[in-house]
Amino acid sequence: MLAAPLHRELGGWGAGFDASVTHELLMLLKQIGHGNLAVGRIYEGHVNALQAIA
Repeated sequence: MLAAPLHRELGGWGAGFDASVTHELLMLLKQIGHGNLAVGRIYEGHVNALQAIA
């Protein structure tokens, strides 16, 4: 799951970079947040950090 926001050439989905998978990232964040909002926010922070440095 942590690889999802990485560029495809780095082994990720390209979520957040590739418009065709942005919806999948949104659904993943929504599902995690539905289970536990705190965990969802932590995961969202990790996604944001990976997008900032990738």
